[in-house]
Amino acid sequence: MKNLVVGLAVAAFVLTGPAVSGQTEQLRFSARVQLVVQTKDAAMKSEATSYINRELRSLGDVIVTDNTPQYLIDVLPMERVRVDGAPMGSIALSVLVTQPLEEHWVGTALRRFLEKKEWDSFMNDWGNAKVVLNHMGLTGPKDQLRSLCETLVAAFDSEVLEPERKIWQEALDAQSRERK
Repeated sequence: MKNLVVGLAVAAFVLTGPAVSGQTEQLRFSARVQLVVQTKDAAMKSEATSYINRELRSLGDVIVTDNTPQYLIDVLPMERVRVDGAPMGSIALSVLVTQPLEEHWVGTALRRFLEKKEWDSFMNDWGNAKVVLNHMGLTGPKDQLRSLCETLVAAFDSEVLEPERKIWQEALDAQSRERK
């Protein structure tokens, strides 16, 4: 059973596209993220896309790509208006973070197996895996779009990526112990 845990960890490494450092020859965590910003306001779309991409790249272990993403971030920015249509001077961002079923399945299987060793149970109910990882709404003054985008990425980092980094490290540790 221990070899199966290590096998799952290695499978997760392969599926998640690990980066290999030439100096340390150690696998390190890496996440492929697709960003989609949808709004009719072209200037707001361009600005939000730029801010979010910049923040994602600054995390250091995130690759922003449309090619086989592990995480999808959909952002709907809009200017807030009153019932009569008058602008309120503020904006709202609706953010949905999802994960393709295949990625979610492997991550959940690995997590359950490492934490609870419930492989048989997981195999029986894997079809019930949820792929919506997070949904949030952010609001603020219209001139604070950059700050809202920074908050969005910080929440994605702490609520989605950080637990995955922990699982990644646990899998590396298990693999290292297995080699000894």
